[in-house]
Amino acid sequence: MSTAARGLPSPCIQVCVLNAEQICLGCGRHRQEIAAWPTADLGTQADIVMRSQQRLKSLAADQPPETERPKED
Repeated sequence: MSTAARGLPSPCIQVCVLNAEQICLGCGRHRQEIAAWPTADLGTQADIVMRSQQRLKSLAADQPPETERPKED
């Protein structure tokens, strides 16, 4: 079966941690989107991917910048 017939590959990256808003910090999908993924049609999957990428960007923007460690001599 071709990928198009099955749908898009799952955006899951095996970092399955939900925040307080039920958003996966690994892939950016909402808990409900994760559950719906296997039966969602191609268009719905594409919409989920788009929204999840936007969420990940937003989550990254909300994080404080990483501080550099002082170099050890």
